[in-house]
Parts: sequence; C-alpha cells; structure tokens
Amino acid sequence: MQIPKKMTLPLFITWLRENLQCELSKLGQRLEVIINADNIEPGTFAALYAEMQDDQVMVCELANTFYSMEEARTALDDPTDTYDPVPFHQWVKDQYWTASGVKVEKIVF
Repeated sequence: MQIPKKMTLPLFITWLRENLQCELSKLGQRLEVIINADNIEPGTFAALYAEMQDDQVMVCELANTFYSMEEARTALDDPTDTYDPVPFHQWVKDQYWTASGVKVEKIVF
C-alpha cells in the first residue's frame, strides 16, 4: 500500500479508492466516506470525514458501527459520537480496514 508523504484531499480520495471499498462524497472542503466493513463484521459499515487543517488532512471517524449505508450517511449529516480527529498519517497507522497482519476472530457465546 503506497502512502504519499504529503497528503491532500484529492490524494486521499485516490488512496481510499485504491485501498478500500467505500462510497465518497465531497461537500465543499469536507470529504465524507462510508466504508464497507465486511472484512471486520459482515453487513456493517464505518463512516468518517476528512478536512484540510493547515497543510494536513485530518480524519475524524464516527464511533458507531452502521448496518446500512443509509444509516451511516444519516450519521454523517450530524456526527455526534466521534473519535478525535487525527492527521492522515496517524490515522492510517491506526486503522484496521487495510492493516496487514490483523486477524478478526468472531467469538460465539
């Protein structure tokens, strides 16, 4: 996975399209992203938005798991339960949708 040294919103769009199954929409200077999280939990979606802050892309993930794209899209309209925004390079190190070596094990009770 190629990670640009200097990230911009247009480069982030390209990076997302190359590395994740997701739906993207740009509203002014804000990029909204709904990620198909089937590799983590089948039938689920994650949502985030990104904005430029000074010279870096800041990524803010919504804390909830969504069970439809529509539910995720609605949550992006008024995001209330979010993790703190982080710079792209920190986010990409911490995120798990494309992380190699991460194994998700379903636990059945």
